Amino acid sequence: MTSRRTRANNQAQRPMTQRPQRVGTTMLSLSVIVAGAVAWAVAGASAHVAHSGCTGRPPASGRQTVTVQDPVIGRTTRTYQLYVPRNYDSSQRTAVVLDFHGYYDTGAIQEEESGFKQIGDEYNFIIAWPNGLDDTVVGGFDAYSWNAVGTVESPGPSGDTCKWAKEGVNNGYPCHSSCKATRGCRTDRRSSTCDCSTCADDIVFVTAILDQLEATLCIDTSRVFAAGMSNGAMMTYALAQSSIASRFAAISPVAGSPLVGFGAKPTVAMPILEIHGSRDDIIPANTSGSYRGEIGPDGSTVSSDGFYYEPVDRTMARFAAANGCEGDSGWRHYPTKFDGLTSLYCVEPFGRCNTAGPTVRCTFAGGHTWPFGNGAASRRSYALMVWEFFTNAAVRGAAAAARLDVKDVAAVL
Repeated sequence: MTSRRTRANNQAQRPMTQRPQRVGTTMLSLSVIVAGAVAWAVAGASAHVAHSGCTGRPPASGRQTVTVQDPVIGRTTRTYQLYVPRNYDSSQRTAVVLDFHGYYDTGAIQEEESGFKQIGDEYNFIIAWPNGLDDTVVGGFDAYSWNAVGTVESPGPSGDTCKWAKEGVNNGYPCHSSCKATRGCRTDRRSSTCDCSTCADDIVFVTAILDQLEATLCIDTSRVFAAGMSNGAMMTYALAQSSIASRFAAISPVAGSPLVGFGAKPTVAMPILEIHGSRDDIIPANTSGSYRGEIGPDGSTVSSDGFYYEPVDRTMARFAAANGCEGDSGWRHYPTKFDGLTSLYCVEPFGRCNTAGPTVRCTFAGGHTWPFGNGAASRRSYALMVWEFFTNAAVRGAAAAARLDVKDVAAVL
């Protein structure tokens, strides 16, 4: 999880290692735009069940509600922010990005910070920013969080997911009300072990969002993507490991990893663009970046707030196995238009992946933050980089499904 601070402080104290460079309005290349058209054409030729959303009037952008039958907390109403692009056409299937906020944040904050809304009209895709469950209060604010990849399941296969359980002290995170019945809370309302999130079933929530989107909008179900920051990044990993993984075409986690023992091979082939700051000690990428150089159980990284996380190298190996990567072809550079900005550099550590799209890891000079900073141009650059990856992943996935080379997909047009 992130450090222990209120949502307001979380915004003010995010690490900023250097002043963001202004990128301006960088455009994707013609090849990327063509790739997007190809992906849509191939998807359109594939078998999809017609959804009622392709005939009805679309919902207005803004706050949406969905009723969820949660196995932990029962029937409840959950919310998300929605943006429908200006040129949306209910007769054309449209891509969707689900963008998950970090701990203590909200969908509205993620909407402002991630940059996807800035390019949604330009590249004509729908964006949904789900809200985690706000079932506890920290510093006077509702603390929204995601139940993902071990946040309320310690001890796991590798033992405790934090150092505090062994030391017999609370981990600094409050006990969420949804955890009282299943996990228990101490009398001081603090977590009793390594629990650090809601106990609600967020896979059930995301399933309800997808169902509602398909019922009310004309969704291209072959181009549904997930992105997220910090605890939201952990949620994207949870989706890739879940029973609904096949409903997503690719994921892009930023500054997040599964807690130790809770990383797993995706249940389906899943392209991934993993992004991590080289100086992130809140959720370190690898043990070389662990807080005070510590190494946790089973070779895990150690965060500044005492939690143990799966190293990114191990996580990427699991995705490479799911994606049919040619490990013997070796590491190779994955170029982006933003190479060098805040020292960004991306690689395919296991070579070309044949089963699905690419398996990519990116690093940049920074901490637990967005790769290019928080300014408008920086946010746009991040969104463009991820959208380009999603577009390329979709066309490569379609090619793999049709047993074609990417360069041959254009022949179907």
